[in-house]
Amino acid sequence: MNEKEFLQKLLSLKEWHTFECKRALIQPAKLLETMVAFANSDGGTIVIGLEDPKKANGEKRLLGISENLDNVSNFLTLINKEIEPVITPTKFEIPITNINGIKDNLMILTIEKSDNIHSLKKGDTFVRNGNQNIKIGSVEIIRLKREKGAVAFEKEIPAKIALSDLDEQLLDVYKKNVQSKEEKIESFLKDNGLALIRNGKCIINNAGALLFCKNPSISLGMKCGIKISHYYGDKISYSGKPNFVKRPFTIEGPLINQIEKAVAYFKETVNSSPPKLKGATFVPSLLIPEWAFQEAVTNAVIHRNYFTQNDIQIRFFDTRIEIESPGTYPGHITVNNIRHERFSRNPTVERTLNRFRNAPNLDSGEGVNRIFSIMK
Repeated sequence: MNEKEFLQKLLSLKEWHTFECKRALIQPAKLLETMVAFANSDGGTIVIGLEDPKKANGEKRLLGISENLDNVSNFLTLINKEIEPVITPTKFEIPITNINGIKDNLMILTIEKSDNIHSLKKGDTFVRNGNQNIKIGSVEIIRLKREKGAVAFEKEIPAKIALSDLDEQLLDVYKKNVQSKEEKIESFLKDNGLALIRNGKCIINNAGALLFCKNPSISLGMKCGIKISHYYGDKISYSGKPNFVKRPFTIEGPLINQIEKAVAYFKETVNSSPPKLKGATFVPSLLIPEWAFQEAVTNAVIHRNYFTQNDIQIRFFDTRIEIESPGTYPGHITVNNIRHERFSRNPTVERTLNRFRNAPNLDSGEGVNRIFSIMK
């Protein structure tokens, strides 16, 4: 779009979760709070020199940055001094004619969602909620770090897990798949990021438990399985008799086994779906490709937030399948960049699953794009 169309687009936007406009008269500290809130949440855009839509309409909002150039300059200087870690926004200006009929500019700053947690040097940390910047405390900061993947669940040490809790057969398969010659299982686990040695003892971490415990849900004392619910029709019935095809069930066990069992149920469902005539051949009516389903489930298992006490939810309907992964998008990932950006919340889990000979994941960074392509 040209500059005029772009300006009209700006004037049509309301302040919300990812957009804020401010006069150049605003205190620089308030703009810094918004930058921190955007970076800690889903990113956003700040327009300086544009009046709040609640206070003026249309082109009467075009005040421009000349209203207080010193204030704007001070704000740009403080960005690198008052925020930790530093945020580097994308910045540009567009020409306008302000309400006084004078040539002026609007300044536009785009702040990307960050992998880090950002704070003002004075200690305040903010997130975005609707059109408000919300100050959060230490408990919420820890939760936010976990959501973003800045704190790794897989490296934490759970309550004592013995080697006898591990699935020896699965471990043997993995060792053969990676062609390991290591005879001591303790050393093998340590060398693969699944345990550490402390005072001569092998201590299994959360990644090791998720991948190789006979039942991680029991060993870790948390929900880390896959819950499958299968419904008649295309929506859930909340009144009268539940419209389940069969009683909902949970798949537990090592992560690779969970994925395999979920895919097996998918195959069974496809094969038993009511046939439809296509040309001279009857084909299953559920036409979601197996690879797309497997990739989506694997993606959920690898990138879910394991700090969240919930199972992955898979819901089968006559017209679609829903896969819900606990937690929000990790790191800098958003709904807008998920097809071309990468961030692994659980890299050890991802790497280990990929090294099985029958790996459910390609680890090529193209999974989501391939799902879109193959579904199309």
